[in-house]
Amino acid sequence: AAEEHPNTTSLKRLVRLAMEAGQWRRATQAYLKMAALLPEPADQATAHVQAAAVFQHHLGSSEQAARHYERALEINPADLSPLEELASMLAGGDQWRALRGVYERMIERTSLLPEPPRDLLGVLWFKLGEVLRLHLNDLDAARTAYSAAAEIQPDNMQLHGLLAELYDGQSDEESLRRSVHH
Repeated sequence: AAEEHPNTTSLKRLVRLAMEAGQWRRATQAYLKMAALLPEPADQATAHVQAAAVFQHHLGSSEQAARHYERALEINPADLSPLEELASMLAGGDQWRALRGVYERMIERTSLLPEPPRDLLGVLWFKLGEVLRLHLNDLDAARTAYSAAAEIQPDNMQLHGLLAELYDGQSDEESLRRSVHH
């Protein structure tokens, strides 16, 4: 294994001391400096996730947290834990338009990979459809998202049933919710 950059060792110590002292801004600065120094993309992404968590939980800055969760996803698209954290944070704050944008960017980013993971794309399209239908009431865009998911998951009868209800023009939201959850 390659030796660790001497500055990252010092920065790790600085993070620990800053966290113990409740100096959250200093901790985020150290994490971000670490991200710039670390050679491995997975380690860089982890440093961005750690900074995002401090922004979110200690500094109350969901915008900064979102920026660093997304940066981690850009650096290491194979690790979806930042997406889960980001989606949870945005949904918890009823930031549905922002969550829509996150899913759209993840779909675009994932589609550009040399071998896009089809299962992941199916899930992302479905989650985008859920946000559009249940929270933004954009049924046309939801149909498009669900249709993309159905192309990827042609055997998903639940998804096809949901699409059929949307195309039939049913507006009874409760019946649509039941079709997804049963």
